[in-house]
Order: sequence, then structure tokens, then C-alpha cells
Amino acid sequence: MAARWVWARGTNGRLGYGSIRDGVPLKSPPGPSVDIDRAVIAWAILVFALLFLGLAPLYILHIDLAKLNASTAGVAPIVLIGILFTAYTPTIAALLVAWRWPGAGGVRKLLRQVTRWRVHIGWYLSRC
Repeated sequence: MAARWVWARGTNGRLGYGSIRDGVPLKSPPGPSVDIDRAVIAWAILVFALLFLGLAPLYILHIDLAKLNASTAGVAPIVLIGILFTAYTPTIAALLVAWRWPGAGGVRKLLRQVTRWRVHIGWYLSRC
């Protein structure tokens, strides 16, 4: 009988492949997956920390968001900066992780994808 290969979780919790015949242990997929997992966890923690930092002026100054929607005339500028900061928090966290995490590739590698055109610029202009 031929061995049947399946994808399943190994003893380390990672997704891998192996044979279900004779209890062959699963083989881990190639690549630096452990470092990537830690970088994602670091990014998530950084997102929550930066969100708390951006929303802190709202809690400290007891700003009601329902009243803030109608007019921003009497609001401290730090509150508006905090709200704007929270909008960009995931991007800022990704740039910080790419900058400081060893093996992440750096900010240049991350931002190079932004400037790479996948289709001709005429297609973008035709949609305007």
C-alpha cells in the first residue's frame, strides 16, 4: 500500500507534511517561519502599545467622541494628533519592526514594494 502524504500539525504546533503510515513524524515546511512568527507577535504587541499611546489623550482629557464628530473647535490639538496617529498605527508598527527586527529585510525592502508598478501606468490613469 502506498504511503499517503497529508498536511497536519506537528509536535511543535507548526503545519507540516508527512506520511500517516507507520507514524512517520511530520516534516516542517522549509523557510524561516519561527522568526516570522516572532516578528508578527512583536508587530501585534507594538500595534496595541501604539494604539494605547494614541488614544491616551482621549481618556486623559475625557473627550466624548460623539461631540467631537460635530465640531473640533474647542478640542486640544493633541487629541486630533492622537486620533490621526491611531489611523496609521499598523503601518508605523510594521515600519518599526522592519527597521529593528533582525532578518526582517529592512524598511527599504518593505517600501520598495510600494514603488514597484505591477501594470503600466496607463491602466491607473484610465481608471481616474
